[in-house]
Amino acid sequence: MLKGILIIVWVAIVANLFIVLPDALVWPLKALGVLLAVAHIAEFFIFRKDIKAKGDGTLKSFVMTFLFGAAYIKNL
Repeated sequence: MLKGILIIVWVAIVANLFIVLPDALVWPLKALGVLLAVAHIAEFFIFRKDIKAKGDGTLKSFVMTFLFGAAYIKNL
């Protein structure tokens, strides 16, 4: 459920870069995108031992952490 919501949020953030959305959504989505990107990159480095223990490849682990953050790390 949480991963599904995160996919929808990421789709909205990426769509915001390519299509014209109402002004009320442009800056909040850009800010949310930057916040999520920074937070998930930080999570990747902070929890790299837990991520490495999952046994996935480094690239897959990075992409999954970038998209889902703690939902990937803790299997939520």
